[in-house]
Amino acid sequence: MIDINSVPSLVVLPHRPRHSEWAALLLVLGGFFAFNRATFNYYPAVWCDEVLYSEPAINLVQHGSYTTVAYEFQPPNTFPIVNCPLYGLALVPWLAVNGTTLLAVRSFNFMLMALAVFLIWNVSWRFGLIRSSFLRLLILLVLSLGYGMSYSYRCCRPDLLGMVCLLLLLLAFRIASARMRGLCLLGLAAVSVWIGLQVALFAAFASFVAWVMLRRPTFRDLVFLALGMAAGGGSLLLFLSSKGVLAHFLPPVLGVMQNTYYAHPHQSMISKLAMFARQTVIGHLGDFSMAALTPLLVLLATVARKRLTMSMRRLVLYGVVLVFGEHAVFLMVGHFDLYYSYLLFVPTSLFLFAAYSELAAAESAGVCRWIKPAFAVSVAAAVLVGLPMRFGLLAATSKLVPRTEIQGIVASQISSHDVVFSDYATFFEVKQVARTVYYPYCSSVLCPTGVPGRDLSPEEKRSVSVLVIRPADKDRLCAYFGGDWKATSAPFGECQDFSALSRLPVVGERLVHYASQPQNERFQLQVFRRLSSPAGSSLPAPARAAD
Repeated sequence: MIDINSVPSLVVLPHRPRHSEWAALLLVLGGFFAFNRATFNYYPAVWCDEVLYSEPAINLVQHGSYTTVAYEFQPPNTFPIVNCPLYGLALVPWLAVNGTTLLAVRSFNFMLMALAVFLIWNVSWRFGLIRSSFLRLLILLVLSLGYGMSYSYRCCRPDLLGMVCLLLLLLAFRIASARMRGLCLLGLAAVSVWIGLQVALFAAFASFVAWVMLRRPTFRDLVFLALGMAAGGGSLLLFLSSKGVLAHFLPPVLGVMQNTYYAHPHQSMISKLAMFARQTVIGHLGDFSMAALTPLLVLLATVARKRLTMSMRRLVLYGVVLVFGEHAVFLMVGHFDLYYSYLLFVPTSLFLFAAYSELAAAESAGVCRWIKPAFAVSVAAAVLVGLPMRFGLLAATSKLVPRTEIQGIVASQISSHDVVFSDYATFFEVKQVARTVYYPYCSSVLCPTGVPGRDLSPEEKRSVSVLVIRPADKDRLCAYFGGDWKATSAPFGECQDFSALSRLPVVGERLVHYASQPQNERFQLQVFRRLSSPAGSSLPAPARAAD
């Protein structure tokens, strides 16, 4: 991370925000938290990540066992290995208080987003980066409505906990005492590994590049960061080993790297480089809000660099290197997906707003003639193509059903003794009733990933008594589980209609493509109950998860 406060020519002694700005900040935080809760079912659609990260915490709250029943990379009823354990463990007390519904699960990230926004606001004035109260509040709006960011924090994933950790790591550089600063860096670096390997990777890369380009942080601070990450990695491996799941944790992690584009020997070096460049560009264009802001940041680092002070020029150049370099690093070690947007969108926004804030302060000298409208257009575009566009597409194509209505249908069709296979869309409703709930990620046959995993055993397949699935999947899944099945409900749930959207000239086909992605897709489901098992078998009673 960057010790911006140690760059003497950059930092202006921060002026504490006025009481009116504090009041406005509280309104922003409270307003967005209420807005997110009110619209929790609008976007995104329930997807596999939410189920994978929350299922163990739900099992502990409901049944006293922090284990996963169905994850294709480990045996059933074992300690979860998906990503790193801190997020799932932190989710437990929240669910114990708020319940285990989809709203309760997503509200945890709504709370983390409010905390992250508060920390970003602190960074913007404590480091003297953004001098205008209006701009400090505007950046919070941009971050809350960004395309990738809105996916990161509106579903159940560890990204926001990682974002909070990185912001605390940045603020730790403000600590005057060298000993206390070193201890904080050591502890937060260790915690970053427990939140996610990608969080520690970002912190390491950003810190090293800052040390090379800005000569900050100090080498001593880098040593503390390295020691903390080593301690975090070592303690994580020991912890997983004590839970008996280390042998299951490592293969998926290493398998992601082994299945990257550069790991295929049949490709030439030129082909690999071309694929790398293409994926880097696609990755940046895939986050529409990033695509709206990055060109202006590049222009400020090149065309407008002489209008910035030397220290701000170096900081903006560092931002450009970080944005493009970090994406390349992630591609080399595995992949870079939309939910990692916060690792790039937050620094891009912060550096852009910081540079514009400095230029706006010199507007009387005429240095901001073209930059001001360019900034306004970039920020407006970044906001409009984010959550507002998602909600617009949803309103134009989808008919949603309240989760309470779905819960009522599920509860009328399923008993607590049933073992259920459920689509992700209804997992949280089914889990309120049935103890054991399988989902597509339980099997490498149903959900192949390119990394070797396990399939359900014949006994596990025979134990399933109810399917809550899309009607179109009936034949495939009934053949997979075996036996005879009967529909016990009419199709229910949500639906989409792309006819009006597809008729739009030029952009219609593209909008349909984005509206039908898994995070946006809406569909109806149906309940099927087993009439008989495969010949010669019986239905075993569902096993109780081990404590």
